[in-house]
Amino acid sequence: MTTRDRKNIALTSREKSAVERIKKSYDRKQGSRSDWGDFLVKALPFALLSLGIYELAKMQRNKPQVICPDCSKEFTVAIAADMPHELVLVCPHCGIEMMVEVSDGEGSG
Repeated sequence: MTTRDRKNIALTSREKSAVERIKKSYDRKQGSRSDWGDFLVKALPFALLSLGIYELAKMQRNKPQVICPDCSKEFTVAIAADMPHELVLVCPHCGIEMMVEVSDGEGSG
C-alpha cells in the first residue's frame, strides 16, 4: 500500500532478487526478520559509503571526538549508552555527511 509520503522504487527482477538476497542475509545475521523500512534505514548508510557518497570516520565511545575526513576539523559528539556502532553525522564545520564507526575502547578502533 502506498501512502502520500511514500513512493515505489522501480526495480528490475534482477535488482529485486539481489536486494532480497541481501535482506535475507541481513536478517540471518540479525537473528530475526526485519521489515523493509528498518532494513533500508540501517543498510542505506553502508550503501552510500560503498558508493563513495559518505566518507568514513572513526571514534571511540570513551572519547567522543570525530575528525572530519573532508575538512580535518575535530568536533565532539554527544553520545548515549545505547548508541549504535555506526552513526551517520554531518560535520558542523563543512557540512559533509559521513558515517562514523564507533569502537568500544582504545584497542578496538
